[in-house]
Amino acid sequence: MRGRMWVACFLALALSACSQGPTVAYGCTRKGCASGLAVTFDGVAPDSTTITARTAGGDVRTKLCGVDYRCNGVVFFEDFEPDSAEIIITSKRGQTTQEVHPQYKPVYPNGVLCGAACSAGTVKVQLP
Repeated sequence: MRGRMWVACFLALALSACSQGPTVAYGCTRKGCASGLAVTFDGVAPDSTTITARTAGGDVRTKLCGVDYRCNGVVFFEDFEPDSAEIIITSKRGQTTQEVHPQYKPVYPNGVLCGAACSAGTVKVQLP
């Protein structure tokens, strides 16, 4: 009888921990994330290089390397998730324009069981 009571108490304790959500059971934190589009490239874009993302609907986002960013292989456009975009890179070496169609995937900085998903897409482009 005592063994059954112990098991019942253990189960009650375990279930009460689960009822508080995955934060207790899985060690979730308040770590956050940002949704958006990452534009990657090989190497470091020289200072004064501009990287512009433009949608057909007229939404334009621009990063200026050396001012907004140290453009070391990636530039991130936060809160920008187009189905397609034109990426325009302008530097002292010239200009390139590339059409991209990013695929977005959910990102869970604390793990899937903790929720708080963001959406991230990545495209690779060539520097001029």
